[in-house]
Amino acid sequence: MRFSFGVEHERFLSRRNGDAPGLGDLKRLAQILEKRGWDSLPAGAAFDLAGPAEITGTRLKTDFCTNLLEVVLPPLSSLDTAKNFLLSAWRDVEDSAGQLDLVVSTYSALSQMPTNVVFAPSSSDKDGARISKTLGRPMPRCGWGIPEYPATIAATHVHIESDIAADISLLPSLYAVEYMVPLLFGNSTDWLGRTAHCVHPMVYRWNYRPSQLNIGFPRKIPTYVSETDALDRDYSLIVPRREFGTLEFRSACSQPTIDRVISLVAFRLAAVLAARDGLISPLAGMRQRFYRVALSGQFERELVEEHWSILLDFAGALGIADYLNHSRYHFANYLA
Repeated sequence: MRFSFGVEHERFLSRRNGDAPGLGDLKRLAQILEKRGWDSLPAGAAFDLAGPAEITGTRLKTDFCTNLLEVVLPPLSSLDTAKNFLLSAWRDVEDSAGQLDLVVSTYSALSQMPTNVVFAPSSSDKDGARISKTLGRPMPRCGWGIPEYPATIAATHVHIESDIAADISLLPSLYAVEYMVPLLFGNSTDWLGRTAHCVHPMVYRWNYRPSQLNIGFPRKIPTYVSETDALDRDYSLIVPRREFGTLEFRSACSQPTIDRVISLVAFRLAAVLAARDGLISPLAGMRQRFYRVALSGQFERELVEEHWSILLDFAGALGIADYLNHSRYHFANYLA
């Protein structure tokens, strides 16, 4: 069965003393990577490189700020290829960063704000307009948010090839299993002194006012294309990207290992296939369930077992059950 997917895997970059790297550090890092076959792209971004021939189509760039790097894979149809591309890319980054006394980290949320963060244009925000809008947004009244929150969280986003017009009606079904992501793929317990089972998806909730409807788990899930037309920048957990022809899944922490990244991709692929076949249905209280799991790790055992069984069956149909089973030890621990 044919499928296509893409991955954006973020990791923090810092100086050995914990400070954020400067633009000069990134320039020197790019120079070292160029000697390993990477090419700097003249895109007006602070740091944006194309991978060498053996991982062709791969990108390495900053996202919002100098202390957050992301490896972006091209559209692929093989999980083995994705694994090898990610391993090769991050090996190059880690080896090159080490020569500059820079450190690449594998956690997903920072317990304290790094000093000297530089917010710099990226390839998707060359004029800095999105940065300015984010830093200048109205803050929620809860008092927990900070304007600079993008410099404090790292994510793993997965894109699944999609006929948006056909698949957008499946969003409520896909949201029905979204609670399993913080449950099985959580990699963040402490964000600036605030703790949770998986704090990463909570950061968006703490940093935007309730009136911002397209943040995190939406109160109203779009079910047809025109409903998304009026949305500003969409930070929902699942976003139809018509410009790419994909569904983008955004809720997952930065995964600490490449095996965990590939397991997450297998989870996403199985969920999309199960939703298309009608074996996942919307549930009452989906939004509350998601945030309850993220905050406390509390879950409903029978529901988890039911959804796991469905996803494992569809992963088997795709020939990727072994990849999904990498998460089994988390699943077994929760149900013990």
